[in-house]
Amino acid sequence: MKKLTLLLFALFAISIAQAQSVVLCGDYDKITGIASEVFEAWEIDATGSNVYTVYSQEKKIKDALTLRLEKQNESGLYEVFGTYAFNNDVKSAQTWAMFDLFFTEEGKYRVNILGKGDAVLASTNTSIALAEAAVSDTGYVDTYYYENSVLAFGESVDKEILIGESTVFTLENGTRKISAKLEQDEDLLLTKLYVTVTLGEEVISDDAYDIPSKDWNYVTVPITVDKAGSY
Repeated sequence: MKKLTLLLFALFAISIAQAQSVVLCGDYDKITGIASEVFEAWEIDATGSNVYTVYSQEKKIKDALTLRLEKQNESGLYEVFGTYAFNNDVKSAQTWAMFDLFFTEEGKYRVNILGKGDAVLASTNTSIALAEAAVSDTGYVDTYYYENSVLAFGESVDKEILIGESTVFTLENGTRKISAKLEQDEDLLLTKLYVTVTLGEEVISDDAYDIPSKDWNYVTVPITVDKAGSY
C-alpha cells in the first residue's frame, strides 16, 4: 500500500478508547489485532489493491459482523457500494476482527461495521487514488517514493529512538504530549513538513516544520491534544 500524502494522517486513541472502532491499515498483529500503518488515504494499483480493515471493541464479539462500503457520489452523498460478511468466529472470544477489503476504483469512501440487526458499530472514511510512477521524467518525486516510509507515535524521542511507542495513549491532567516520528531508509528529500491533526471534522492543529537538509531520512514532531478520541 502507498501512502497518498506526507501529512501525518494516522489514527491513535487518547484516554478512554472508544467502545468500538474501525481503521484501515497496512498491517496488523495477528494475535492482538492491533493495527499498524494506519492512514486515511491510500493509493491502489490499476488492477486494484487490498487494504486491511480492522474492527475492535472492548468486549468479546458475540455476533456476526458485516462491512458496508459506501462511496461518495458527484452530489457529495454516500451511496452503498458493496456489502461483505466478516469471516469472524463468534466462538473465538476475540475483541477484534479483520476484513481484507479490495478497492478497484478511485474516490471517497465510508466504511461501516454492522452488528446484530444491522446496527452501525463503527465507521471511518478513506480516500482512494490510483498510484503513479515513483519519479517522473522531470525528476519530480511524488508520494510513491515514500511507500516504505513509517509513521509511529511514542511518549518521547531520545537520540533518534522513539520511547514508549504505541497507538493508544492516556490523558495526563487533561492533556497529552506525544512525539510522532516519520522515517524511511531513503533520504526524505524534504525541506518542509506539514502536519495536520484532526478530531473528527475538527482541526486540532495545523503546523509546518522546516527540515534542515534533504538527506535526512527521519524527522520527529510534537503533537499535543487535550480531548479523548480518535485522531
